[in-house]
Amino acid sequence: ELTVWQISGDGDGLAIGGNHFIHAVRRNVDINMLLFNNKIYGLTKGQYSPTSDRGAVTKSSPYGTVEDPFIPAELCFGARGNFFARGIDITLDITRDCMVAAARHKGAAVVEVLQNCVIFNNGVHSYFTDKDQRADHTILLRHGEKMLFGKNMDKGLVQDGFGLKAV
Repeated sequence: ELTVWQISGDGDGLAIGGNHFIHAVRRNVDINMLLFNNKIYGLTKGQYSPTSDRGAVTKSSPYGTVEDPFIPAELCFGARGNFFARGIDITLDITRDCMVAAARHKGAAVVEVLQNCVIFNNGVHSYFTDKDQRADHTILLRHGEKMLFGKNMDKGLVQDGFGLKAV
């Protein structure tokens, strides 16, 4: 009858704990997983993590990383997960809504929180967090609502071949 929350960073959850993550999602265990993603091992002094961008220069990759990063949503859905949400550390109301939805979900629920690491990876999510760009780079998805974005909520997505483009 308990609500179980497992909290980890991108390195812990997707590297050494990666098999636990994949199989908890695959087995649809009734657990809520908070995955704080700052694209670096912040607690162990700045090594690159499974979500670090290709070419990221860190203490453990002085010439840049050579791997493409894990994308947690793709990993979740690849393991046949059926609940994934993403929030940003500066949008607490949206992150709270994601956590409430996860708690109400029966089965495995993954909530990724894009988090800044001011010491080892400052500004890593600025594409989404910068006030001047945020509205044009994020879409708040709510069930049954239109997928609009932009400062005036006048942009949307259309299919363009096998991809998407903003209009």
